[in-house]
Amino acid sequence: MFYCENCYLLNEENTCAFCGSRLTRGPKPDDYCFIGNKCSPWAEMLHGILEDDYIPVIIRQWSPRTAAYTGEVGTRTDFFVPYSELDHARQLEQALMDSSFEQPDPETDE
Repeated sequence: MFYCENCYLLNEENTCAFCGSRLTRGPKPDDYCFIGNKCSPWAEMLHGILEDDYIPVIIRQWSPRTAAYTGEVGTRTDFFVPYSELDHARQLEQALMDSSFEQPDPETDE
């Protein structure tokens, strides 16, 4: 596993799949890694969940111009967490997204 200091991405090969940089080292525990991006309201929920679990998180919001150019509704937010917290953060993100699509069971609703 290699770490790109430019993109904050983990790569299987020694070349970054995003920027093409030659990679020479693996991730350190305190290296911030990109875990994904979300639009509102998912971005706010993920940010809150990560903070509630005391996971240090850096967010980067895309410019509203970018959203206008791409036709997206809302502002997209990138999330970065330390490598030492990456697996935990991904589990929390997955739990959020899985729970978002659960529908209430009409037979048990009263």
